[in-house]
Amino acid sequence: MARAWLWLVCSLVSLLGAGRTVSAAELRGLVSAVSGEARVVALERVPKETILIQYDDRTVFRSLKGAGDLEAGETIIVDYRELTDRNLATTISVDLPPLPQPVTLISRSELEALLRSGDGGKPFFLADIRTPEEFANGHIPGAEPVPYSFLEKRMGEQLPEDKGTSLIFYANVASSSLLPKAVALALKHRYRDVRVYRGGMADWLKSDNLVESTVESLNKGAQGIVDLRSTIAAAAGHIPEAANIPAEELEKGRLPADTNMPLIFYGDRRTDVRSVAAKVRGWGYRKVFYIVAGIESWQEHGGALQHGPAAGEVNYSSKHEGGRIDKEDLPSVISSKKTVLILDVRGAKEFASARLPRAVNIPLASLAKRREEINKQMIIFIYAANGTTAGMAYRFLNEKGYRACYLDASLEIRKDGTYRVKE
Repeated sequence: MARAWLWLVCSLVSLLGAGRTVSAAELRGLVSAVSGEARVVALERVPKETILIQYDDRTVFRSLKGAGDLEAGETIIVDYRELTDRNLATTISVDLPPLPQPVTLISRSELEALLRSGDGGKPFFLADIRTPEEFANGHIPGAEPVPYSFLEKRMGEQLPEDKGTSLIFYANVASSSLLPKAVALALKHRYRDVRVYRGGMADWLKSDNLVESTVESLNKGAQGIVDLRSTIAAAAGHIPEAANIPAEELEKGRLPADTNMPLIFYGDRRTDVRSVAAKVRGWGYRKVFYIVAGIESWQEHGGALQHGPAAGEVNYSSKHEGGRIDKEDLPSVISSKKTVLILDVRGAKEFASARLPRAVNIPLASLAKRREEINKQMIIFIYAANGTTAGMAYRFLNEKGYRACYLDASLEIRKDGTYRVKE
């Protein structure tokens, strides 16, 4: 009797602490973002509908080491329990579409060796089947742009005539639906050696490998552009917004302290931009891109040059994209008592420990269930311990018609309500 009573008490405590199960369901969709802080995956089921699902230590990741392996744009299948306060995943797996046969899967290390040493004298062709914009923003060095939309219509113009050439396709993520379609087309046109680098660009970016860009990626969004030519050459004409740090003068101290800042290096046809990019990657910068023959390519594409001395420091601006605010705007946002609701989307324990004045707490995992508590007539300022979590909350509320903004930075809050922003 005592044992049964103890079991009942423990069960009630578990239910009260974790939220009561309403139903169980399965969901298939695209990963739009992952917050390791909140342990939440944002899943896009159909356009304009985002589902927030939390995972915990009991969640089973199939064919994945954990949530850290999930990539934006990946198609996943989630079995979850719908609790009263949130959705909790029981299993998460990547939905890998089957590939037509015969096809050979190659790993990142095999592709690296191929690009470094060749294929034993046999010709190979590395085909990036993503969109032209994605290719411009960053691709594997040596790859050729072969967007699937073009491949489908003009197969003969996009791929080598020699059917014995090894074709290697890659996309953004392993679950890309473009991969089986591209393989099927290649086999239909009698290519005899078709291979797939299934990990794609997402897997390539996890390594220290270099990433090449094109001039179409410049001056789009938040980035720092560095002209590696001499001071005289840069003054004669450089890409607008570019800083000038001659390659021989480049030191870590000349670059921004934020190692997550996207940096794009260019020069002219004589500049060894690849070696510079490798050196900067060695300094710990994670988003390093280079453009071969950058200044010539810029002019060939009709880009205007800025004349006169270029800035000596790398210019970086978030340009307030996607509801982001700068740390300089934070005091005025916090002081707007009548029009701004301050929303803390951290966990309840973190909120209880320290919070901004006037903040209300709805953890990210509970936002879908509790969003009706938020006054739609007010502007919502969202913060968390980091910008990733706050950004996920912003995009979810913005999709639901709320007027919101968020701090895209790490925020350290003290018990007295004062704070420190770490970008």
